Amino acid sequence: MGADDMSEDLLDEAVDKNAAMAELKRRWQQLFTTLYEGGEAPPAQRLRTEGMMETLCLLGVAREETLLAAMSECYQSVYGESLAQRWGDDWASLFPFPQLPAFGQRAPVFPSTKEDGE
Repeated sequence: MGADDMSEDLLDEAVDKNAAMAELKRRWQQLFTTLYEGGEAPPAQRLRTEGMMETLCLLGVAREETLLAAMSECYQSVYGESLAQRWGDDWASLFPFPQLPAFGQRAPVFPSTKEDGE
């Protein structure tokens, strides 16, 4: 048994696919819910989630299509509309994998000066 074989065996034992997917879904849910409720999502939270998505694909734990479908379901459960409804059928081209389609709500804008004549 070579070093590569041993590494693959250890990796197979170390990666619990169900636990990894459950954690990723938890992260999506938390991120989308926070943003939907008007909160802020720290960039580190988003970047770690995107990194986890990419890692799961690189390790062969999940396929990109599977993750995008699961993320879309999570998005819809929070926002009440699918990513395709929000961004169009080609939404994945707007957000290259593993980029998350997650944005905060726009802040209200109020004039800070009076207009002329007031």
